[in-house]
Amino acid sequence: MKKTSLLFCIFFSIVCFAQNNSEKVVKRIENKLYIVENGVKYNVDETKIIAKLKPHRELPNHLRGNIKDLGFEILEIITPDNIRVEDFVSHLKSTGDYEFVDYNSFGSYLFSVNDNLIDDQWYLDRIEANNAWNITTGSSLIKVAVLDSGVDSCHYDLHYGSDNYTHLDIPNGYNYPEDVTYSAPLYYHGTMVSGILGAKSNNNIGIAGISGGNNNAGITILPFCVGNYEPSTDYVISAINRAIEKGAKIMNMSFSFPVNEGVINAINIAYNQGITIICSSGNDNTSLSFPASHPYTIAVGATNKTNQRASFSNYGNGLDLVAPGVDIKSTVLNNGYNSNGGTSFSAPQVVGVASLMLSVNPTLTPSQIRTLLWSTCKKIPNYTYNSSGWNQEVGYGLLDAYAAVKVANSSIIGKPVICDTANYVINGLPSDYTISWSIDNSNYAITPSGNQCFVTYTGTPQYSVANLTATVTWNGTTINTLTKRIVMHGTDMSVTGFQYGDIISPNGLYPERHFTIPSNNRLLLSKALPDRSSIDSIFDKESLPIDFVEVQSPGNPVDVCGYGFTEINGGNDVYLNSTRFDGMDFSFSGSHSPIYLNRNGSDVAFKMPYYNNTYYTKLLVHSESECHDFCLMFKVVPLPGAASGDDIIWLNYTGSMLYVFFGSTGEPIGNGQIYLPSYTVTISKIPLGTLMYSHTFPGSQNSFSVNTSGWASGIYSIRIVQGNNIYTKTIYI
Repeated sequence: MKKTSLLFCIFFSIVCFAQNNSEKVVKRIENKLYIVENGVKYNVDETKIIAKLKPHRELPNHLRGNIKDLGFEILEIITPDNIRVEDFVSHLKSTGDYEFVDYNSFGSYLFSVNDNLIDDQWYLDRIEANNAWNITTGSSLIKVAVLDSGVDSCHYDLHYGSDNYTHLDIPNGYNYPEDVTYSAPLYYHGTMVSGILGAKSNNNIGIAGISGGNNNAGITILPFCVGNYEPSTDYVISAINRAIEKGAKIMNMSFSFPVNEGVINAINIAYNQGITIICSSGNDNTSLSFPASHPYTIAVGATNKTNQRASFSNYGNGLDLVAPGVDIKSTVLNNGYNSNGGTSFSAPQVVGVASLMLSVNPTLTPSQIRTLLWSTCKKIPNYTYNSSGWNQEVGYGLLDAYAAVKVANSSIIGKPVICDTANYVINGLPSDYTISWSIDNSNYAITPSGNQCFVTYTGTPQYSVANLTATVTWNGTTINTLTKRIVMHGTDMSVTGFQYGDIISPNGLYPERHFTIPSNNRLLLSKALPDRSSIDSIFDKESLPIDFVEVQSPGNPVDVCGYGFTEINGGNDVYLNSTRFDGMDFSFSGSHSPIYLNRNGSDVAFKMPYYNNTYYTKLLVHSESECHDFCLMFKVVPLPGAASGDDIIWLNYTGSMLYVFFGSTGEPIGNGQIYLPSYTVTISKIPLGTLMYSHTFPGSQNSFSVNTSGWASGIYSIRIVQGNNIYTKTIYI
């Protein structure tokens, strides 16, 4: 049995209204379901259906769900495995119980390019490049090494032009015949290859490269000249080595020469370093040439405009796939464009698609890229494929950029925070893919069903984290491993933190709810002490103690949310820390908003603005699952008069001695009103609250020293109290 979800998908569904006169045809093409409207094909997600029950109709036993605000049923349907989704839709429609039943299909964001020669690039439509660009147009972080005759850096469609950006990394390339980083090429071949895979896209001139960006930096090309008119094996070996050093993720080798042990060894090393190597199959109408015949390379043959193997394209054992290779328009020398043919110009199309795949999923390995390309190829009619889907003339079929990038971009969709149960799904995978689900926490139970997995929390309600993993395979080979981190927030939610000095256990909080605030700046933990004799170089934050008050004490009838009430000083940094903040959003409401709210993992920092009057604000912590929301009420009071000013209190740590000294007795500190006739100094370890030193000094003593030998390294708080005035500094020992 299989489980199918009925969802209202507002962003990704093509819904045809009654007043739409266009003809919608649902049809299967090569065992894939499509909606065809006005000649345009849209992919159908065969795991979901959109439906709405008529009023007062009840769900049959094999359906279950609940009404959402828009009135659409979100249902789970159990259907026999041998029933096709189109037949099931027809069945639901025939019952008369639904106002409508429709398919969930994928549309297009209609990305198009304005390059003025785009109409000459017939091959882009053939390999579905335009649809792939709706997902990504390439990333400059993906470096492609082009081992060829060099690349023309004067070409505006590749290097700097009026648009002031480039796709060429000239300094990291090399011209081996000239033994220089760069010199103008003598032969067009490498420039043409580079244009196919990475010419600038949507820049109003010339052509669009497969991974040419969107009027910005797309792919990064490392140009290597390995021979002016013919490649040399020693130069190829050197270029492979340099490409590894410079961080290339893909190599394009559109040439052939005799089998060479040195090149074999270099390819082995590059492959084991995680580099995907793509080669042209050869133009001799015979078996694969070298290096395309190397088992670690992806061999690409050519097709013509009628979707048949080009008459010149090499074929046979080791051929992986084909791409158009006749009348291919691209960049040439002297800032020009021309058309040519050959498997040399089929390979860079696959290189461009592989770079798009890595742009959305940089973790893909060369083996995964190869298998993913195989599994998403279009089967070309009139060719017979074996049980593995391979044919000696066209390999696994025609390159499909959209399908390959879509699968590379797949992810587990579902809420990161659950209450008790949740459903997770992977969309857009071909039907012949196999998905194995697992979870690494025994407190969770899973019910896999194809591309979906139903997760149930079975443990005691508490905070619990699990990693849901989906291993995607095709013909027994792993294509990708997807992981989704899931957090279960139990009813015993707690918020914890640290306060210098003694850990505070405030009144006014419900049992088993713990809320403390560290007044020290936690960012100091990442600061290093550059020079132990430095004075004041790392002591850059001041703070005041945060007093907790009982819920009843403010005297204002405010909603305390049942979780606690605390008083803070406006202008102070406030830190919350709890591993249970995963997957939660924070918002404030009240008479004033915070100056800032910052999240660093599970740490949350915020600061209320300073005003002369007291005001109240509410912090709402909201989980995406909507089942573990809570809030805290704050009474924000003006900053009291306090000693302040880093130029008044100086600290010097030398050896094991800490020296503290002030300005002269009676000198105003900070706000010009506070003096130090007498004061008490305490030093406490953060966050343990261990009191290390305490002493009261007469006002005449404006300096003191403390022997810190035996103290553990860490953060300490110096607290100076004079009457109601308090001053603190944090130090690192």
